[in-house]
Amino acid sequence: MKLPPDLGSAVLAGKYRVIGPISWGSEGPVREGVARLFAEHASIQREVEVKILVEPSEEGKARLFREARALGQVPHASMRSVLDSGQDDHGRPFVVYESLPGETLAERMAKHPDGLDSETAAMIAMQILEALRALHRTQVVARGLSPESVVLTTTKSGEVAKIASLERAAFLGDPMPLEPVRFSTWASPEARRTGAAIGPEADVYSAGVMLRHLLTGHPGPGRPLPDTAARAIERATEEDPEERFASVEVLMSCVALLLPTAERPSRDEMELPKDPLAADMHWLVLRRRTRHGTMQEGPADGGRMHLMATLVTIEAIYRRLGTEDWPRLVEAVPLVEDLLPGSGNTTSNIRTGVPAALIGEILERADSIVGKGDLALVSEIGASIAQRSLRRLCPDLPATVTPGALVDGFPYLWSRISRDGAGIVVDRTSGEAKLAIEDATMPLEVIGLTAALLRTSLIDAGGRPVSVTIIACSALGDRRDLLLARWTPRASIPPRA
Repeated sequence: MKLPPDLGSAVLAGKYRVIGPISWGSEGPVREGVARLFAEHASIQREVEVKILVEPSEEGKARLFREARALGQVPHASMRSVLDSGQDDHGRPFVVYESLPGETLAERMAKHPDGLDSETAAMIAMQILEALRALHRTQVVARGLSPESVVLTTTKSGEVAKIASLERAAFLGDPMPLEPVRFSTWASPEARRTGAAIGPEADVYSAGVMLRHLLTGHPGPGRPLPDTAARAIERATEEDPEERFASVEVLMSCVALLLPTAERPSRDEMELPKDPLAADMHWLVLRRRTRHGTMQEGPADGGRMHLMATLVTIEAIYRRLGTEDWPRLVEAVPLVEDLLPGSGNTTSNIRTGVPAALIGEILERADSIVGKGDLALVSEIGASIAQRSLRRLCPDLPATVTPGALVDGFPYLWSRISRDGAGIVVDRTSGEAKLAIEDATMPLEVIGLTAALLRTSLIDAGGRPVSVTIIACSALGDRRDLLLARWTPRASIPPRA
């Protein structure tokens, strides 16, 4: 659509002198009935950008001012400022924005078809995520942020990435129906569907796709990525919103791992554990150390564990540390002795359970004594419990079990470990199961211990090869704890006593 001739040299509301149109790319100066214009405040000679509805309609006016309202209520360095609004002499509504000299993120990426270096990509992504976090706190979702929506502009403090447009913004709780987002590359699956519920997870998806674009030069999957980024992007871009990071704030803690500090080199420069589950724990430990912002903490004690689960865990730790290193653990965590038989606390511990946070601290300290500080030791402890103490922990297991029966029995296994929350089989096929722990916020160490115990039990049940992955951890801000178990079905054999 062409720009109306009268707008070429108009003075809007008597104070904004139009300099010329801004192209929307291949769509020219007007898109969906809205024109973008360079203008100047006639009195103070300040350059601004104006969006004006050249074909007035109630729907177009609502969309124009919805975007202005979304941008205008978030005063943030990485969010474009709204300066004014009004209507011209023909009754056409307009909104005035700060001018953003620079280039869009799409234009920058066109110059870097193979992507940017990790640190530059992470710095840009972090600024966008910080703006989205501020937006979400006002109950607004961008609903389809794309590289065309972001401008890289230079300020006194350096280059800043700013969200420049929110044309598809949704106000949470607003009953006004919204059209599905027409483009599919950046928008989440639910944003592309008519009538689907929209939440902050939709922007987590867009941010994950954008991070992949920044790192590889292409928004789609298939190109190699550093392990750190690959894990974050995979979680952020899950099809199911329930399986994504619960907020952009959690994603920020993962993106921060791409920004090495003097104390922490990039994870991709570290020696990673060869055990996949231990590598999961290493990743999650780093997420815990780089928690960004003000995420709400879980319960102070992280729930409570049954005494039997506590005792078999301590026995496994003692076997691993031996008589030489055990005193070091007792010195670091004196309360460990109050858990042992003969301490006089057995009756109380049976009745009330044991704080899971204490078990987490014991495992973390043991790892610092004989491990590498990445909680790889937790995998060993969980395997030891499965091999030596599974029957004591779960006496009602059948004499012979299969891998499928074990995952179906995950609710029972969890009920023997923790007094809090529920183990749930979310989805199950012949060789894969997604398992959840709900209504409990347990320490990372306890979740890792459970995953390792389950993995070795599946191996002993004949399900080789076996993998158990920690998808999400509520203690790190995820919505709930999620494990993914995979195995090859085999003939059942009796588990170890």
